[in-house]
Amino acid sequence: AYEREVSSRTSAWEPAMPKPPAAERTRAVDAYGFELQLTPEAARARLRCAASAERRAPRWRVYRVDETDAAMRDARGRRLAKKSSVDANLTRLIRKGVPRDFRRRAWMSVSGAASRRAAAPEGHYARVLRDAENSLKVLRTTNDEKRDGEKRDGDERRKNQKTDDATKKETDVLSTLGSSLAPFAAQIDLDIPRTFPENPLYHGVGAGGGGRAAVRNVLLAYAAEHPETGYCQGMNYVAAFLWLAVSRGEPREDAEGNETGEKKEKASEADTEETTYWLFSCLVDDVMAPEIFARDMRGTLREFRTLSLLLRSKTPKTHAHLARHDMDLCMLQSKWLLCVFTDSFPAETTARVLDVVFAEGHKAWLRVCVAMMVAHGDAIRKAAHVPDAMAILKRAFAEQHDADALLKAAHSRRWVGAFSRQVVAKARTSAVAQLRREAEAAAKARAARESKNARRIAEGNKKGAGGGEEADRAVSAGEEEKNDDEKKR
Repeated sequence: AYEREVSSRTSAWEPAMPKPPAAERTRAVDAYGFELQLTPEAARARLRCAASAERRAPRWRVYRVDETDAAMRDARGRRLAKKSSVDANLTRLIRKGVPRDFRRRAWMSVSGAASRRAAAPEGHYARVLRDAENSLKVLRTTNDEKRDGEKRDGDERRKNQKTDDATKKETDVLSTLGSSLAPFAAQIDLDIPRTFPENPLYHGVGAGGGGRAAVRNVLLAYAAEHPETGYCQGMNYVAAFLWLAVSRGEPREDAEGNETGEKKEKASEADTEETTYWLFSCLVDDVMAPEIFARDMRGTLREFRTLSLLLRSKTPKTHAHLARHDMDLCMLQSKWLLCVFTDSFPAETTARVLDVVFAEGHKAWLRVCVAMMVAHGDAIRKAAHVPDAMAILKRAFAEQHDADALLKAAHSRRWVGAFSRQVVAKARTSAVAQLRREAEAAAKARAARESKNARRIAEGNKKGAGGGEEADRAVSAGEEEKNDDEKKR
């Protein structure tokens, strides 16, 4: 019955109709604290998804009672190694939605984050965070001393020489760590208050406190442990959403009427924060494609070019339209990847997408993107300008409340078709080759322009040895082109 119901919705899945007047919209607040303005169809979609989740809930009992999580443990890694090694029933259930009160445990198990946490030394997260905070404190103290010109006299220096020798090495190490971490910490402190600005659960408005301090700690610890990556804008939304998902759970009753979930198993704030850290680290390091947060954006460019090549075969008309109007999806909606949909879909839909991403890896992200582009291809093809296309895509994602239909379409052969790892790998290889050729061509063009500018400046200087307006104009034109070229670079 569920399959027939979702299939009927998927078969008629079309872009949303023109936005109705505000008077026709109803206000609601979702499970994660986000306020929604719902059209009648969106409200019905949420009710349908909630009802289907309630019907599926008993099927999760076999996984709830298994304290070892044998079926769920490292499901993503086992799936990548050998698809048949994963419980097919678990895969189907995950695609239809993990119960909200069970997500914390399911995400940790299927993604491999629980195994990473178990393999790490005891207290690993607390130690990394403590070292990061201490390094910033040492750096601030050192800078303050330099700025204020504080110097100890000779007697005090000799008195404390033994202590200084014992702590000098540790101080130098912390100061070095602090120097590399300080720029990231400064940006994190700027971004934390403006993440999900209207969510009271995250910002601590009302009972229960907020997650701003916890999310800051998670991002700071990750930047300290991964100095080559550090912190990139977009990570704040991912970490904040994971904190909301981990900290929010709906109380449930089991078959005996005993309450489970949030009221019975509510974890301490410290454990919620550490769980968020391990999920975030696993998502960035293992689940998603590598280098998407690289400072030169090479991973982001590569994955959006891979998506573009997949669209060429899945929806050639939409791909041709984007190419004809020079619309690069990386420029249109880079936050799909950098925020992993947390700032694009409604929160409840985002959680459903993350169910599949944690269980199946980065390919699930590609599937969802392709499904949305196929569904809204007609509307996109009517946009001849970049701002119009951006508005269409933003609204399409923001109003995708029917998570059942989305995930059904993303795994449908009719909508997305075959999507093997070999197909993705081939597209990614082609994307890398294309980007390399484009970079080489751009470098050659830049070198030619620089050479031309240098010749013009030299000729102007040569002609202007005796002065003259013509020489001044030649030098000025050459330098203007050089400055313009630098701006383009």
